[in-house]
Amino acid sequence: MNNLEISEQFKNDWKSGKEVFEIETSGSTGPPKLIYLKREWMIWSAKKTGEKLSVQPSDSIFCTLPLTKIGGLMMLVRAMHWNIPIEIVQPSLLPNLAQTDATITSFTPMQLNYLLKDFEMQKHLAKFKHIIIGGGTLSENIENELNKLGSETVFWHSYGMTETYSHIALRNIKFEERFKAFEDIEVKINPQDLCLMYKAPFTETYFCTKDIVEIFSDKSFLFKGRKDFVINSGGVKLFPEMIETLINEKLMPNGNICICGMPDPVFGEILTLVHEKTDDFNGVDFGFLLEYSKYAIPKRILSVDKIPLNQSNKIDRIKLIKTLKERNM
Repeated sequence: MNNLEISEQFKNDWKSGKEVFEIETSGSTGPPKLIYLKREWMIWSAKKTGEKLSVQPSDSIFCTLPLTKIGGLMMLVRAMHWNIPIEIVQPSLLPNLAQTDATITSFTPMQLNYLLKDFEMQKHLAKFKHIIIGGGTLSENIENELNKLGSETVFWHSYGMTETYSHIALRNIKFEERFKAFEDIEVKINPQDLCLMYKAPFTETYFCTKDIVEIFSDKSFLFKGRKDFVINSGGVKLFPEMIETLINEKLMPNGNICICGMPDPVFGEILTLVHEKTDDFNGVDFGFLLEYSKYAIPKRILSVDKIPLNQSNKIDRIKLIKTLKERNM
């Protein structure tokens, strides 16, 4: 089913009083799995976001995210709970913003990357009051480009997952470096692996994530990287998301890049830069990465036709690494 068909089916189920809804996770760290979401907590999530954004009856939503995933589905729930109109279009890496007069929307970092590179679409970003950004890390380069737009648009970088009914923390990229958890959310660090643990109204105990963070006294936190993706090279742990962010903001490649750990008989894993053939990294000076770590400079550089993406348009690291190993690259 396409987005419009999914929307009609969901609205019918919602109006009938259905209490539990089935949805797949994004598949960022493995095969997508089914999650069962309760109606009351979807409403709770929409309520918290509405309070944060100070939503008005005159607002409306433009949705270009897949409704099969939590980011898109919660846009529909918010519209129904806030009782405001919603325009739903098919998911696209370069959505046509000229067609809407909506005031609220949501994009992935990858969509924003494409929108900022398209002059016609870029200027339409400023007409929104609020833009929620979810589904991945946000490079400093993209943040700077958004802040240069000189508009009153508020760009909210979100932290959350399917299990948290979309985001449980937001940060205004213009004024905040840290995510700030909603007041009903308790956060702390798991001492065993330094990953974020949270307790929400819909969890009986603390839920353990695989996100390595630094938490501050006001319940704000900095995201450092996924435990699943940490590269252990000769005993040194490196966070690929942070290195990718630095490379993207400094070199601004035309295609996607991915930092991953490839097997090595001496170091266990070696830091590897995989890029699409639209870019040439031969002879590039990666000295700027020394500010992050002296171990952050790629030891191998591999070129592929296309870096695989999952259904949420995030880099499918697991599929990419599997393919590279199968090809003995």
